[in-house]
Amino acid sequence: MKKIIAVLLAFSMMLVLVSCFAAGDMPAPGGETYEPIITTEKETEKETVEETEAETEPPVVDTKKVIKFVAVGDALIHSAIYREAQTFAQSKPGYSGDYYFNSMYEHIADEIKAADIAFVNHEAPIAKTYISGYPNFNAPSESGDALVELGFNVVNIANNHMFDSDGRTTGYADTIDYWKTKKVLQIGGYESQADYDNIRIMNVDGVNIAFLAYTFGANSGTYMNSASVNAGYVTPYIKDATLIRHIEAAKEKADLVFVSVHWGNENVFQPSAEQKRVAKLIADNGADVIIGHHSHTVQPVEWITGKNGNKTLCVYSLGNLISGMLSTKNMLGGLMTFDIVKEDGKISIENPVFKPLMCHYDIADFSKKDPEGNPLRTGFKVYMLEDYTEELAKKHGTQNYGKFTLSTLYGYAKDTISSEFLPDYLK
Repeated sequence: MKKIIAVLLAFSMMLVLVSCFAAGDMPAPGGETYEPIITTEKETEKETVEETEAETEPPVVDTKKVIKFVAVGDALIHSAIYREAQTFAQSKPGYSGDYYFNSMYEHIADEIKAADIAFVNHEAPIAKTYISGYPNFNAPSESGDALVELGFNVVNIANNHMFDSDGRTTGYADTIDYWKTKKVLQIGGYESQADYDNIRIMNVDGVNIAFLAYTFGANSGTYMNSASVNAGYVTPYIKDATLIRHIEAAKEKADLVFVSVHWGNENVFQPSAEQKRVAKLIADNGADVIIGHHSHTVQPVEWITGKNGNKTLCVYSLGNLISGMLSTKNMLGGLMTFDIVKEDGKISIENPVFKPLMCHYDIADFSKKDPEGNPLRTGFKVYMLEDYTEELAKKHGTQNYGKFTLSTLYGYAKDTISSEFLPDYLK
């Protein structure tokens, strides 16, 4: 009987243990209660969805940025140009200015407006008093207004005409003051040594671009007004030590360094030995782009390898944007375009193209002279060479100083600019 009772007790204990296992309350080591993780069918489905979403997550968005850059050469405001601008202003309903230049650029407006950064050399002071043309220029303020309205936002004033009006007024200082009123980055005009050494930087889409500007000198007989000299204004002459110091400072503050240089010899298609020497110096010190002007003709474009293996894009001369000069070769200018590309933390200069421009004007009657005794020039317009026609070429005023055809203009471009940088229609 006792054996039967013992067996029954043992059987009862086994039932208790089994029920404890079933309830999940088995004591764990150390007396803690262990609760098993129970996964339901719904949670399993959720995990599967999350794993699938993680596996099919879209790739990281490409952070590539492309900044469009254009540069043109000299806006050389001869008297014939501002007189025609005065006539336009007088005949334009509702216009309150004394001069109206905008329509002269209407055929290149789209190219300029499409750019994020647009550079121009305004080769004339904008003083507050008289207006004059060659040889001592002083342009109407409306000539600058038109360029800003067109879309130019980097304006160089370091050139050989920068003191043309300083003999009669504080033209250099006035010019700097004028450009301060515009939403542009003015380079080449400096109110003090500290201002000269304060690197101009433009930020576009997170890319910092430093702009430096220099000139070989000022025209013979022209000097900075004594009041400006006494106030500490600085002339940005091309000096090796200054170039090296400024480029080094610019590289510390910016992602790219662009150098504007007014240099070389006038009316020639090839750079001088001094231009090439200075260009190599700039490249050796790590600048990224050289924008040249002064010759009033187009000059070559090339990549220069610096001493550290870096590549510098050098445009020796962009020629004229607009002028009233009398030789056909001075009528062909250039619009240099390229992309500033930022991708995967790297910034590069890509797709450089030199697009020729043509400045047009008419001389309808040689018996009609302007106040300087030159033939009366009218109809000033700047065209992309691609859009310029044989019919327009036949009417160009410079035909009177040497016959040319459209193929002559194409020849100037193709003989000077490497096909690597020319648009397709010239290759």
